[in-house]
Amino acid sequence: MKKRIHRTKPLLICLSAFVIIILFCKCLQPNTQVKTSVIAEWPNNTYTSQVPKPHFGQPSRLIEFINGCGILLDDCSEENLISYVVVLHNSGYATLNIAESDDSKVFLLSNGSLFVQLTLSEKSLLVGIESVNSKEDQISWGSFLSSIQGEDIGYPSWSIYRENPTNEELAQYLQNAATHQSYSSEEAFGDTIWALYLYVDAPPDDELDHTHELSLCAGLQENLVCIWGGDAFPKGKCYIVDSDLYWLIRSINDSNSSIDEATLSTCQDAINKYIANEQNQCGNPDISVELLSLEKQFSRSNIGVDVYTIGTVWTSESPAVLLKYMVGGGYFDSQLRLHPDGNSVMSNMLLINEKPVGFISWDALSEIESQQDFSSGEELLESIKYNKTWFTPIK
Repeated sequence: MKKRIHRTKPLLICLSAFVIIILFCKCLQPNTQVKTSVIAEWPNNTYTSQVPKPHFGQPSRLIEFINGCGILLDDCSEENLISYVVVLHNSGYATLNIAESDDSKVFLLSNGSLFVQLTLSEKSLLVGIESVNSKEDQISWGSFLSSIQGEDIGYPSWSIYRENPTNEELAQYLQNAATHQSYSSEEAFGDTIWALYLYVDAPPDDELDHTHELSLCAGLQENLVCIWGGDAFPKGKCYIVDSDLYWLIRSINDSNSSIDEATLSTCQDAINKYIANEQNQCGNPDISVELLSLEKQFSRSNIGVDVYTIGTVWTSESPAVLLKYMVGGGYFDSQLRLHPDGNSVMSNMLLINEKPVGFISWDALSEIESQQDFSSGEELLESIKYNKTWFTPIK
């Protein structure tokens, strides 16, 4: 699979106020999504934080696009422009080009990672900020994603508990997403909640080469996907607005679960105590612990022993409340329910002769499964009940 990189020149525009904005947008890469909004103060984002804040003029418009933005300042003079160029020089920027006409003046500067274009016309100054590699990265990400084939994909990190797309189907998702690039930033994207990892076009002798690992990430902002990868791929991060790809990633942790209704009816009091204990350990009144599943994990009918695994989820009206609990093996499903780390709790309910007697750890369950010489459930219980890390009785 070949990847083509197209190089384009940075923005360079002239003229005044809204005409400046219109031409600024036209100079962007074709099909680039642009958002223009009214502002009253200098914005704070990934790009503006890397340039000195002008202490003159009145901010009036913000133009946002992939890997860059523009800020229109009203009530500016040529003296303001020249003084700001000096400030940029003192901050490590060098002037690359100067253009001038009867009614406008343009300075193009760069510090190696950003272009800053200052366009003054009449009393309006447009400060354009753009990543040096923004157009190159934008085009190469689109070209790269659209060229991925099923045979190029290896080891996608799907859940083993659900039916997943084939590599050919996953490649189609990525090809479709290639035309849906959008402007965004790490701040706008927020925390990664769901992620799918895969290897693309890895060499046959090293199929797990980390330079060929591609990350597809989704967060709480619906339909927005962040794509980035190793050194074999285009630089930077690519943001995609694509509902199909977003929900494919967001549902990665979903699985079929069931509740054994007969056992639930028999053991309702014990399960209520288990949930109440987990709710107490959570210690947050804004979080509710709910029963998700109750499934038989192990059975030795000859001695009247059964073990059922209790699955719970934590819910809250505010997903942000749950985020700090997403540690260890905890994860979110697509319904924004937090599945706590089941490996760190005693989530297995032990029944002897159909009566719940306590909760056991996974280590205790492994011991029970490996021992075949118990003559009764009572004997089995006797062998584990004194180990407090293995067994908690129901009181």
